[in-house]
Amino acid sequence: MLSRCQVNMCICLPHPLNAHGSQLCDLLSPDLAAQVAQKQKQAEGLNEDDSDDEENEEGEQDNVGADDEVSAADRGVEALEAAKQGELFGAVVGTALCEALAFTNHCCLPNCAIDFATAGQADAQGPGLWVFAVSRRPMVPGDEVLMTYVPSVVGRPLEERQRKMKKFGFPCSCRSCLTDKMLAESEPLNLNGDTMSSMQGG
Repeated sequence: MLSRCQVNMCICLPHPLNAHGSQLCDLLSPDLAAQVAQKQKQAEGLNEDDSDDEENEEGEQDNVGADDEVSAADRGVEALEAAKQGELFGAVVGTALCEALAFTNHCCLPNCAIDFATAGQADAQGPGLWVFAVSRRPMVPGDEVLMTYVPSVVGRPLEERQRKMKKFGFPCSCRSCLTDKMLAESEPLNLNGDTMSSMQGG
């Protein structure tokens, strides 16, 4: 029986409006584009590390004079050019709660990869955010679809995988981890066949 829980994924995606650069230029006045660009800069400032605060304050003081010298018209032209290049809006950073993925169990050696697509990308089937699974290796009907909850565990040693998964909330007992545990606990195979014979006899 599969356990059901909400899958909480941290995501960072290109802003979907950036795919419509030329249309944005037709819709936005230079003043409005400049206001959007200013709001994006403010939002980016909120996301920076606290450790950079002192450097940011010095940089802001240095830039005050430079900002005053740039006219409102120039800011509007720069913002419209950024819109045309698909760079006006910053990336969308957030959390996705995907109920469909809640039925997909974890494995440290997954057979599928989870990815996202936004409107305008090939894998998106309409507006909004789309999530999809891509097979990482051949599968046959009846195979369980397995994803990794922590991508950094793939290809890592057993002890490291267990440590990371414990921080995630549970000790991993996927097929890959169980196999590695059994191999670690078993006697090393002897070339003269002693271990094989003892295994066959036991």
